[in-house]
Amino acid sequence: MKVAVVSGGTKGIGRAISELLLEKDFFVHISARNIDETFNDDNLMQHQIDMSIKEETQKFAKAVLDYSPTIDILVNNVGVFMPGKLMEEEDGNFEAQINTNLASTYHLTRSIMPGIKRSNTPYIFNICSTASITPYLNG
Repeated sequence: MKVAVVSGGTKGIGRAISELLLEKDFFVHISARNIDETFNDDNLMQHQIDMSIKEETQKFAKAVLDYSPTIDILVNNVGVFMPGKLMEEEDGNFEAQINTNLASTYHLTRSIMPGIKRSNTPYIFNICSTASITPYLNG
């Protein structure tokens, strides 16, 4: 059975990707800040992880590799958006967004790479916000 890893897999695009992979008979590991009790499948393993924290991201990768040593697909999907004005936003918003949207992709990819290298058909997908193409006010 092929194995996929999807960060941020309980909502939105991540949930849709996870559901599609399950339909295609993948075993799917997903990360989420909160476990979604309504999202159940015998081939789904949810990991409660805060991907903005490097050590938790690495812990997620280790748990995945301990259970599934070969990873065929990695989908870096987790993301957060905190709109605000530079001089008015809460202190720490910048770091939270950078750590979640950028650093987690780096740390998860590095940590999961041994499993990716074991696959005969490896793929890595990085999902980005449309804000990376078209900026918008307070974005």
